[in-house]
Amino acid sequence: LVKGHTIEEAINIEKEWQQIQQIRKDAGLITGWAIFQNYGGIVSEGVDFDYISVDYGTDLDKIHSYPEDMWNDFVKKNPSASGLLTRTGEIQKIIRRSILANVQVLGGPLVDQYYLFNNMKVADENADAYEQFEKQVAKVHDERIKSGAISRWSFWRTVQPYSWENNAAYITVQAYPKLQGLVSDGYVEPIKRLMNMDPPAFIKKANT
Repeated sequence: LVKGHTIEEAINIEKEWQQIQQIRKDAGLITGWAIFQNYGGIVSEGVDFDYISVDYGTDLDKIHSYPEDMWNDFVKKNPSASGLLTRTGEIQKIIRRSILANVQVLGGPLVDQYYLFNNMKVADENADAYEQFEKQVAKVHDERIKSGAISRWSFWRTVQPYSWENNAAYITVQAYPKLQGLVSDGYVEPIKRLMNMDPPAFIKKANT
């Protein structure tokens, strides 16, 4: 956020953009749009942003597209939006931008969940091995979804980190129906049964 402004102001601005994102979705430019807000200060050291906005799509040319005629028609119907770009710039700024490709997803999209984003740094020479490892771990997450420990899991590969040189190579996202699930998340038994590992061995493997 720009100094002197609040997250409430930023979210109100995003609610205005939501109308435009719906128009873009209806036009087939994107397949979805979401906002994820940092919750209660539960973030890792070094997280310097207040929220994340995500455009989902299948065509990189379209996903960045805001056709002028579409925008002009929207402003004509919603005159208050004429200054939306200026008001947005006064309140928030993009400090990091990435293009991600989905590798795997389990579970359906849900709102009113708690989402845990894990950013993974992986050396180029280890990328294939890491992807195969996460695909094995997907079996564990599938069990966790069935047990109700989590409601969704997805695995993403960074395609183009073009504004932060230290961007993560991969991101996993877990959705929890309840906040306490972050503490008691149903990992141990499925790891032992499906991967024949105890938690310390699993963590060591994940960090290799």
